[in-house]
Amino acid sequence: MIIINRFLLGLIPAIVLTMTGCSGKTTTQTDDMVAAYSLEITPEVIDIDSSAFIDVDIEALSSIILNRDSADVNSEMLADAKIAIYRFYKNVKEVDGNLVCDIPDGASINVSETVFAALKENLQQMNDGIKEAREKGYDVVQSKPDSAYLNSLLK
Repeated sequence: MIIINRFLLGLIPAIVLTMTGCSGKTTTQTDDMVAAYSLEITPEVIDIDSSAFIDVDIEALSSIILNRDSADVNSEMLADAKIAIYRFYKNVKEVDGNLVCDIPDGASINVSETVFAALKENLQQMNDGIKEAREKGYDVVQSKPDSAYLNSLLK
């Protein structure tokens, strides 16, 4: 598995694990971290139809998850982060081998500009990582963000 971005790794391993897959040369540091930490939120906590504005501290949540401080995880904060990620990736398309977000700002999906910028940066780093991996000879299989993928973000 390729480590695309440690900043959001703990929060959105599903994005890295689902959107990109590698065959051939791989590393397992990310796989080990993700396997060692699992956090589930019950579906009734996550209301994807809500139009509520979301401003969640992605950096703090990511740090908590990466440090495996499960006692410090606020389920409402995590649910909001998952909804923000879902809203963002609902607007991501694959264009010429790159993942592209086709909305201009956080207001378009009712999330803060801080959350939007973090997700947009992560998307760019994923694209850069995929490009770099291909240049190094890795076989990278990139999934499209379809409904099955979007639903997996909520688990």
